[in-house]
Amino acid sequence: VEFASDYNPKGYIGWQTTADKGYWFNGCASLKTVILPTTSTHTYIGSKTFNSCTSLEEIVIPSCFTSIGEAAFEKCTALTELTSPEGCTTLGNCVAKNAGIKKLTLPTTLTTLNGSENFWGCPMEEIVGLGDTQLTSIPKYCFRGYTNYKGETLVLPNTLETIGHQCLADMGKD
Repeated sequence: VEFASDYNPKGYIGWQTTADKGYWFNGCASLKTVILPTTSTHTYIGSKTFNSCTSLEEIVIPSCFTSIGEAAFEKCTALTELTSPEGCTTLGNCVAKNAGIKKLTLPTTLTTLNGSENFWGCPMEEIVGLGDTQLTSIPKYCFRGYTNYKGETLVLPNTLETIGHQCLADMGKD
């Protein structure tokens, strides 16, 4: 699915500038690629917009998106790479829990990880940019269960004040 740059959806949609209605593609098992519009009117991917899209392999998120909602990519088992764009400040609760993500790229603009279990259960091998974010807190269970993690060093942000319960548990365990 590719949307024209001037596409301006109304009503019940997955990305919005105001109220979050989400669920737009929730459970769409045949969806493989999504290229989101680059217009500045779209700033938010709503809750569960792509949840359980088990064939989703690629999503292109432009920099106009500043927030990704709760469970937006949860259970997207074919999605092996997720890049949150520069300009994105917030990632929601369970944003990619139990997804197939092996490589996660975080922007320097990231300030908030809401809720918990944000990336729990992903077969994560690499986290890019975590140390360069503006996070003050990493929630409980956030990166738990990364048994495939290949890195020897994980750089945390200088702005970090709190680390949640078991947020790095089982990392790199075979």
